[in-house]
Amino acid sequence: MQSKIEGGPAFAYINIDLDPGETVIGESDAMSSMSADLDMEAKFNGGFFAGLAKAFLGGESLFVNHFTNNTSSTRRVTLVQ
Repeated sequence: MQSKIEGGPAFAYINIDLDPGETVIGESDAMSSMSADLDMEAKFNGGFFAGLAKAFLGGESLFVNHFTNNTSSTRRVTLVQ
């Protein structure tokens, strides 16, 4: 996995190059772009009850996205703040 933060402090984003079989987890509203053949799966943030507690008490997202590269070559996902 290779990553690079770009866009300066005001509009920062991170490009993440996923090697085959790698997964990165991002907030549900953080994805800006991704390669078309990446798999994206939304899951509860730490399980159902833990996710609810994090969402209502901590202000975190109820769901998080898992981006997985199931191809045979490197693919890119871009996440924003």
